[in-house]
Amino acid sequence: MSSFETASLQFFSYDFTSPSHHAFVKELISDPNVDKYLKNVEGFIYRDTEIPLNNAFLVGKGDNIVGYINLYEELNTVAMDYAVRPSFRGIRNNSNETIGCEILRETSEFILDNYEFIRFIRLYIAKSNIRSIKAATRAGFVLNDSFFEGDEYIKYPNATLK
Repeated sequence: MSSFETASLQFFSYDFTSPSHHAFVKELISDPNVDKYLKNVEGFIYRDTEIPLNNAFLVGKGDNIVGYINLYEELNTVAMDYAVRPSFRGIRNNSNETIGCEILRETSEFILDNYEFIRFIRLYIAKSNIRSIKAATRAGFVLNDSFFEGDEYIKYPNATLK
């Protein structure tokens, strides 16, 4: 099982024997927003390789599972997508960050601090997903207009965090 920790979050692989993990996945895949924006989250969430940059993680904060993040390396870039548990969307921490912003910022910092060969971190966010765009912007991601992917997705490379 792959895992890592940041200042305030824990990242761990799905445990098939855990009722809380099962309940989280059931809640996530039944959420219409997750279905709309991530499509095949169920196909990735069970992925557990021993390679942290090519893995899916549940995200914990304290005793709660608050989200999910999927990482996949592409040469010197890590691409990621994420979801926040519906009951934790919009909740802010002591620094006035939402859980989504915190997940993106801390994951990015961990990757850039621990993997020197990574030059960019890229997010794929639907243009209509305003909450995620705000979270990404607050986490230090910037829109790169040259990275359009059809009409639906934009990529947010992150060479330097704010």
